[in-house]
Amino acid sequence: TEVKVGENVSKIGSYFFSYCSNLSTVNLGSNLEEIPSGTFSRCSALASVNIPQTVTEIGGCAFQDCKALSSISIPARVTKINSSAFHGCTNLKTFIIEDGDNELTMGDSFNSPFSDNCAIDSLYMGRNISISHYGKWTNLTKLTIGSKVTNLHGDYLFSSCKIITKIYPLWEQPITTSKSYFADAVYQNAT
Repeated sequence: TEVKVGENVSKIGSYFFSYCSNLSTVNLGSNLEEIPSGTFSRCSALASVNIPQTVTEIGGCAFQDCKALSSISIPARVTKINSSAFHGCTNLKTFIIEDGDNELTMGDSFNSPFSDNCAIDSLYMGRNISISHYGKWTNLTKLTIGSKVTNLHGDYLFSSCKIITKIYPLWEQPITTSKSYFADAVYQNAT
């Protein structure tokens, strides 16, 4: 089942599409400002969603348990991804944070946007991020850090990355990181 949200829609309600178990494709209109809490939670067949460039925030549990979702691209204007936004997305392998000038805050002091042992194995970071909860990137094998990244905030953000094999730094100037940003194993295994 496919849903198209019209171009004139700027807001949709929290949990609006939650539990639509047959929903597989969503096309969001180009004027949408936010994906509120739980909007697509437990849409287990959701495999494809475009997040328009106008979105600035992704609410808590917005895509929780979207088990068919395998990749997602976070637009440059998004400045906040709330806790548990992608919790239980067991097939989410590719996560792209598009290049931008606005810092992206992820989660809160209690919860990450992702589950423990999240499935993401490829991460592109196109701008500065801040995350106050330790990283849960246990399956990450490829990390690309874009040229707009100047600092990364989040103690132990990549400390769980024991199997990472490729780090692609695209930045042109040194970046500032928090303490223990990467686990020692990352430096030993990565090229």
